[in-house]
Amino acid sequence: MKIGLIGNMNNSNFSLMRILRNEGYDAHLFLFKNEFFFPEDDTQDISELKKFIHNLGVSNGKPDILFFNKECLRDKLKTFNFLIGNGISPYILKKIHRKLNIFMPYGEGIEHINENTDNFKEIIFSKKIINCPKLLWFKVCAFLQYKSLDNCNSITTFNLHDFSLNTFKKIGVLPNIIPIFPLFEEKLYKTNELFINEIRKLPKNSIKIFSHVAHFWKNLPYKNYMDGFGKRNNWLVEGVKQYYSLSNKKDVYVIFTEYGPDVKDTKKLISEYGLEKHFLWIPKLKRIEIYNLIDICDLGSSEFANMFWGSCGWEFLSRGKTFFHQLSI
Repeated sequence: MKIGLIGNMNNSNFSLMRILRNEGYDAHLFLFKNEFFFPEDDTQDISELKKFIHNLGVSNGKPDILFFNKECLRDKLKTFNFLIGNGISPYILKKIHRKLNIFMPYGEGIEHINENTDNFKEIIFSKKIINCPKLLWFKVCAFLQYKSLDNCNSITTFNLHDFSLNTFKKIGVLPNIIPIFPLFEEKLYKTNELFINEIRKLPKNSIKIFSHVAHFWKNLPYKNYMDGFGKRNNWLVEGVKQYYSLSNKKDVYVIFTEYGPDVKDTKKLISEYGLEKHFLWIPKLKRIEIYNLIDICDLGSSEFANMFWGSCGWEFLSRGKTFFHQLSI
């Protein structure tokens, strides 16, 4: 069987491609034009896998989806007899008269449908008028995606919280409960020794917490981003503050990555609490660089957004590491 995987959010389909190929399937990955998770960030050796990775030639939800070369895309996919996709793939496949066998959304609910629920009045009279075209385009994508769901044989989810399930309920879709496949574990991981040594220099008897979650807790990209909560990275900072108000405590150090639009606000909050010495910042890293850091820390910390963990949580689980998280299901 020849399987085409469309889209690569969080490198999940690159992981699935390798899992399927290990199981004897001829699986290939097709990247959207505007991907920002790349296979080379998730493997030590991309050279042997490049021949199975292709450019789709269409973006994930940009205006070119209205004008792409249908014949070219049809030709790219003609030899594949099974297609699995995320993002805007239901719509673009419907345009070329191909069924999407499995639609595996990566978002909470269905991407391009639940990403912005502001009504037209809120958008048009938004204080940030400069964002008006972008917000209106969300509505266009939502309509196109909704009208294309009948092109999917199966739709899956692993987000069992109300915000996600209500998305399916409102549009009359009963999803199959299947998680995405975000991890393919390799035998060797290599991290910059500089970062490992910085953590090892921390007091030996201290508790070391690692959080590589993107900082999204104050300036959300739209009102209902992750149910309007964002990832609430500030909870971990506030938790450390509360912890240090107790007696008989051990030293606690948190390792953050400089990743996400609210890094400055997180640093500002840490400074306001006078906790700078308890937080260590390292650059945003590739996935293959973070596993060794997970191993040498005592605890992990995922997002606090009422939802099942994203890739960070799966990464902690894959290394057998206990981690902080928050669910409401």
